[in-house]
Amino acid sequence: MTGSTHADIAHLVADSLQLDDRVRLKLVAASTAPDEAAGFASRHHSLARTDYVRGHTEEARACRLRGALLPAAENLGYAMHFVADATVPSASLLFGNHDAFERGCAALAEERRQSRDEGIICQKCRMKVAVIGLERGRCNSCGTALVKKQTPAVVVETPVDPSEVLDYVCDKIWQEGVSESPEVAFNNALKRCTWLAAAVFCPVTPPDLLQAISRLREDFRQRLAATKQPSPEERTQKKAEIEAGHEEAVAAAHRRFEPQVNDCEDRLRAINRDVASIREQRRRELDECPDRRVKQSVLRDIVTHWAAWLLLVMAVSALGALVGCVLGPAVPSLRALLSAAIGILLIGAVLWRLSVLFQDTAVDALDQLVNVTYHQHQRETDEKFEAMLSVQYQLHRKTTAKLEQVGAERREALRQVKERRQARIASAEGEFHAGVNKVTQEYRDRAKRLIKHRAVSSWYRLPEIPPLS
Repeated sequence: MTGSTHADIAHLVADSLQLDDRVRLKLVAASTAPDEAAGFASRHHSLARTDYVRGHTEEARACRLRGALLPAAENLGYAMHFVADATVPSASLLFGNHDAFERGCAALAEERRQSRDEGIICQKCRMKVAVIGLERGRCNSCGTALVKKQTPAVVVETPVDPSEVLDYVCDKIWQEGVSESPEVAFNNALKRCTWLAAAVFCPVTPPDLLQAISRLREDFRQRLAATKQPSPEERTQKKAEIEAGHEEAVAAAHRRFEPQVNDCEDRLRAINRDVASIREQRRRELDECPDRRVKQSVLRDIVTHWAAWLLLVMAVSALGALVGCVLGPAVPSLRALLSAAIGILLIGAVLWRLSVLFQDTAVDALDQLVNVTYHQHQRETDEKFEAMLSVQYQLHRKTTAKLEQVGAERREALRQVKERRQARIASAEGEFHAGVNKVTQEYRDRAKRLIKHRAVSSWYRLPEIPPLS
C-alpha cells in the first residue's frame, strides 16, 4: 500500500480508539516508516512477515504495560504496516494488479477518512464533538443530538480476547492470504490493524477481573459490616483489667524481693559502722604510741645543713692542697692549680645536689635508725587493724555482690511481668479483631485465587488486591 494509505489507516485506528494527538502522530509516522527508512525487511508483502508483526506487537504491549505510550504507538505502527501490506499482492508477481490494488485502497482510505472527519463535526454548531459527547450521542457544545452517521464507533470489539488477538490476526494472514479485491484488502487491513491496536491499548488489567474483584470486595465489605465488634466501653474495661493485673504483678514482684534487699542494705550499713569503729580504734592506739626520740624536724635540719659543713671541709682541704703545692720542692703550673680547684668544686656541687634530691629519703632512713621503738609500734598496730579491716572489706564485697544478684533477679521478674502484660494486650486485640481479621484474610485468599485463575496471560499485569476498609 502507498504511504498515504498507511497514514489514513493509522488515522482511522486512532479515531476508533480516541488516541490523543501525540500518540496519533507517533502511530502515523511509524506506520509509514518501513517504506521510508532503512533497517526493515525488503519484502513487505510476504506472508512470512508475520514474525515482524508478532515481535513489534509484543514489544508495543510491553511498553503499554510500563506506561510508555509513545514507544507502544511506534512499535504498533511498524506492525500495522506489515499487516496492511499482507493483504495486497506483491509487485514482483503482478505488477499491474499491485498498482491497481494500491490505487483502489488509497481511494477507499481517502473516502473513509473524509466520512469519518465529517461525522465528528456537529452539523448545527460546526464544532468538533469531544469524546464525552460522542459517548452520550450529543454535541458537547450545543447539546444537539447527533445523527447515526455523525457518531463513530468509540469502543472497538475484538473477535477474541485481547490476549489472543495477535495469534488470531497472524492466523488470518496465513489462512486468507492476499485479498481478491481492493475493497476486501482495505477492509481486512483496517479491521486487523484496529484489532491489534485495540489489543495493545486495552487496559493493563482485564476489566472482567477487576469487576470480579470489585464484586468480591463489595460482598466481603457487607460481611465485614455485619461482623460483631466490641464496643469502646468493652475495650476500655478490658484494658483497665489488664493494667490492674499488671500493677498487682509489679507490686508482688517488689514484695517478693524487698526482704532480701533490705537485709543486704542493713548488713552493708552494719559493715560500714564496724569499719568506722576499727579505724577510730587504730587512730587512738596510734595516738597512744611513745614519742620519737628525735623529731623529724631535727633530722631534716641536720640533713639540710650537712652540705654546708661538707663544702667547708672541702674548701679547707683544697686550700691545704694548694699550700702544699706552693711550698713543695717543685712549683706546680697554673693549669694544674686551676684543674685541681675546679675538680674539687664540681665534686662539692654534685654532692650538694644529691643531698637536696634525696633529702626525704635520707630523713626517713635516719628516722628509722634513730626511732626504732616508735616505728615498730606503728607497724604492729597497722598490721593488727589491717587484718580486722580486710575481714570487713571481704564481707562488704560479698554483701554487695548479693545485693546486685537480687537486683538482677528483680529486674528479670519485672521484665517477665511486662512481657505478660504485652502478651495479654496483644491477645485482647486479637480477640477484638478476630472477626475482622478472619473476614479480611478470607477476602484476600479468595481474591488471590481469583487472580491466579483468571490472569493466566502475560498480556496483562496482575492487579493489586484493594483493601476492604
